[in-house]
Amino acid sequence: MFSWGEDCQRGFWLNGDSSTDKGVHHLNVGYNVTSVSAGRSVLAFVKSNGNAFILRTYESKDGNRVRGKQKFVKCKEKIEAVSCEDDEVTLLSERGSVFCVDTTHPPYTPRILGAFSNIQVAQVACGSQHSVALTKECQVYTWGLDSRGQLGLGKKGSGARSPQQVRSLSSVPVVRISAGGDQSFALSVSGGVFCWGRNNCGQLGLGDTKDTHTPTCVHSLNLKKTRDICCGNDHTAILTKQGAVFTFGSGQYGQLGHNSFRNELHPRFVAELWGAKVIKIACGRNLDANRFSNATQHGLELLFYLPERPYFMPTVFSFLLSRDKHFQTSSKCHGLNLKLARQHFKKLVKTEFVWDQVEAAVLHLLPLLDKNPVGVESLRIFLLLNELLHIIQKYRKQQSSKLAEMVAAAVTSLGVVVIAVAIQHGEEEFIMGVLEQIIMEAFLDIGLCYPNAPASHEDQRFYLFGVLCGLALYNQVIIYLPFPLVLFKKLLRGSPTLNDLKEFSPSVGK
Repeated sequence: MFSWGEDCQRGFWLNGDSSTDKGVHHLNVGYNVTSVSAGRSVLAFVKSNGNAFILRTYESKDGNRVRGKQKFVKCKEKIEAVSCEDDEVTLLSERGSVFCVDTTHPPYTPRILGAFSNIQVAQVACGSQHSVALTKECQVYTWGLDSRGQLGLGKKGSGARSPQQVRSLSSVPVVRISAGGDQSFALSVSGGVFCWGRNNCGQLGLGDTKDTHTPTCVHSLNLKKTRDICCGNDHTAILTKQGAVFTFGSGQYGQLGHNSFRNELHPRFVAELWGAKVIKIACGRNLDANRFSNATQHGLELLFYLPERPYFMPTVFSFLLSRDKHFQTSSKCHGLNLKLARQHFKKLVKTEFVWDQVEAAVLHLLPLLDKNPVGVESLRIFLLLNELLHIIQKYRKQQSSKLAEMVAAAVTSLGVVVIAVAIQHGEEEFIMGVLEQIIMEAFLDIGLCYPNAPASHEDQRFYLFGVLCGLALYNQVIIYLPFPLVLFKKLLRGSPTLNDLKEFSPSVGK
């Protein structure tokens, strides 16, 4: 193990070394500890039997930290993990329930968070005075103080007493979270890093010192295959799949490990660890530590939490490109195996009972998608929906226009720039899929005639049609767009014939 930063020589102590009495004293607890966390004035840990314990710490007259008496937290459920704020402890049970304990008011009675009564939580992380939770359906929730935007809710506020969903990450497949000080981070399944909160020392890695109130992608870490994130008070450490470590933020005490006390606004590789295969990182208030192995393979892998009930979004995991190719996700690579997606969708639509559940899940999901998605991974859902619509048209005899209408509405709510990125991902298939749905809806509405009156102000389909055509020209994408002759004649104020109408319905034309 290596450590660096404030007081790091006194911070760690070798067991059995009698040459010094400084450092952390060895504590022989006599049982296995499965989770441990420390805040400014509190320490919590979990035994292997699921029991949780809390210790208050305080500073003595001589300036040393002194721990108080260890106290058992009586909880109805077995605890799996703990995370500490400055004075509050968050407990995560094996069932996915979340409990909070205010250590400033003994006895330490856990309070369950009702917001997660019907939601299973997979991970919790705490900063100084805020908390972050990741559910097993890959949704991120935050609560607590919001003085520097650490909740990521997109607006300035005093804070939130109950968990609030971070909607801008709703379509991002998040697999890990981290929090420290007044900043928060989220890691996606393909290595995308998203940050928000305080940034006075560059701890967000965005190249500046401006706070951000909404999750923002750390573009400099794209394609680095990030697999773990850990936050200190004013600095952050990143671990890649290859075992490399990047740090950024405050370097006041040397906690970045770059042989200097300078702040770093961008993620910087810790060169002193060159050649070492790091397998775990940890950050304290003003120090870092890491474990490394010389083995060619390391055992820590990203964990995927798939829901038990039908839910469309997390199935993105099943369609990722194999052999870590999905880590190359960018504005030009979506990282999906669309061929595999088509094969699975084909099976879904052919079974009536299964399709009913899938359709209901998709219809429930679409209104929840954020109109301003962050990161290119959040656009994967639209590419998969496009593939699903193609399969529906090809293999289902009875088709409902409701799903197509809601997909078109979801696309129209996106910004033009976002649609342009989606077009680069899906090229003409994406454009054709969306245009096909818009044309189909229009024809269903107008029947066999072209509307003489212009579309109402509320009807944005024809506007979107023009936008998508313009984007297709701008991106030099050639698409096959069958435009009926009768519509051309109407646009040119010509007189259509009955033969022209056969294109709308050949059977009626006969």
